[in-house]
Amino acid sequence: MICEIRIPSNFKETIARKSPEVIPFIIWCSLMLRKDNISHLLYDVQLLRYKFNVVFNPLWVSTGMTVIIGVPLISWLTVTIPSDEADCLKVMEYYSFYFSYIPENNNCKAMAISQLFLQIAVHALRTVVTVFYVIVCCFFSKLLNTLSDRTLSLSHLKANVCNSSILRYLESYESVTKAMKSFENAMSFLIFLIEASDFVSIFYCFIKLDPFHQAKRESFLKNHAPAVIFHFLRALLSFLWVSLAASSLHEASKTTKEVQEKIMKEMIISDEANSKQLLRLFVVHNSPAFTLSAWGFFHFSKGMVLAAVGSILTYSLLILQIDSK
Repeated sequence: MICEIRIPSNFKETIARKSPEVIPFIIWCSLMLRKDNISHLLYDVQLLRYKFNVVFNPLWVSTGMTVIIGVPLISWLTVTIPSDEADCLKVMEYYSFYFSYIPENNNCKAMAISQLFLQIAVHALRTVVTVFYVIVCCFFSKLLNTLSDRTLSLSHLKANVCNSSILRYLESYESVTKAMKSFENAMSFLIFLIEASDFVSIFYCFIKLDPFHQAKRESFLKNHAPAVIFHFLRALLSFLWVSLAASSLHEASKTTKEVQEKIMKEMIISDEANSKQLLRLFVVHNSPAFTLSAWGFFHFSKGMVLAAVGSILTYSLLILQIDSK
């Protein structure tokens, strides 16, 4: 933000102010290290897609492409609102480490061009990772629900056919679980970086917006309200989008456990049930429902969404109260 730019006092402060640029770079490095794992994950997704005849919703792809293109462009428009030459000079000096190479009265033009490339670098890759994560979560949720619907029909089959069907179900469920674990291992650190960045953005922008008027920031909002509002909404929607998509996978896994319990009851009643398959199904059922995490720091569920939003509101109001005194 232009009004907060000042000469950094030390190297640590410079790194802290460059964190929006540092996080996408870390994401890119992590993607390079995980490219083989992600490639195998995409191959497994394709195999499961054809095996279970589960198609991607075209709305997922079209919405994702719109978000990937729209977020950097809207961000660029909000930060390049017409400013005077003095503000543009401060921005260009900040991003050139206080060395001025731009002729006088051309700083605003240079700022507009540099900000376009900066916003693409900051937002494009992380938005791609976010969209990819959400689409794969929705795919696995749909896959588990499809598998559960097919399994419910097993209770209406004859015992000998039911045994062979349950064997195929167990093999299918284990292959899906293996793919989901691969997805968790490949993406948990990346989504942790994105979610941590979103938390900081929500917290920072909420304090700057000051909806309860605890501090006097009228001059700040007068010049920079569009950028603050955009980054607040982008971070909030990104957090909710990722959290709800990952939570839907957890809910689908819980539904699968309920279906497995029903099938076990049917097998116990049946006189011709295979004891080995029943034991195998029992072991699968007693494993916890699959839950995605952000590098193990927190797990995605519906309760986590409310807890995170409540924590942000609590600490934001606390900071505003301290700032107003």
